[in-house]
Amino acid sequence: KNKPPSIHVNFVVCSRATNETNVRIKLNEEIQKYKDILIIDCFENMNKGKTYDYFVHIAKNSSFLPDFVMKADDDSYIHLPNLEKRMLSFPKTGVYFGRPVTLGPFARPFHSGAGYILSYDLIKWISEDSFPKKEKVGAEDVQTAKWVRHSNLTKNYIKEVYEIYATPARGFADW
Repeated sequence: KNKPPSIHVNFVVCSRATNETNVRIKLNEEIQKYKDILIIDCFENMNKGKTYDYFVHIAKNSSFLPDFVMKADDDSYIHLPNLEKRMLSFPKTGVYFGRPVTLGPFARPFHSGAGYILSYDLIKWISEDSFPKKEKVGAEDVQTAKWVRHSNLTKNYIKEVYEIYATPARGFADW
């Protein structure tokens, strides 16, 4: 309803998620109706490389080159108009945007898996460098932070403020 035209939204489903014919039929119906499901070659999982596979798929198969790519949990609430406004101020390279989280006094911060954005140059690097492929298993948000730190391309760590929520009650009164 509030999706700006400059933002493309896809729900990512792994092709090896199921062999059940009825599920595949329903997925195909959904794809035909809404055109918002992206099926990639992987097993359905959260912390065994699905995010890595998604980023690689975008880098190698996208029909257009996006400026930014977002990964969000399916239960996150994203205020797309606020997000679009905020993204207009982002530089086009070296961007790692999200809500910072730190676990423990000695842990390095990372952006919460509820939702974060990488500039396309980082997505391309993830798809081509051997480090992310070797480090794809583990908590996906922590692994993504490892990748972007290792890349030496990340110059713009941008903190999310009013764009992503875990529940709609947190900040959506202005909708």
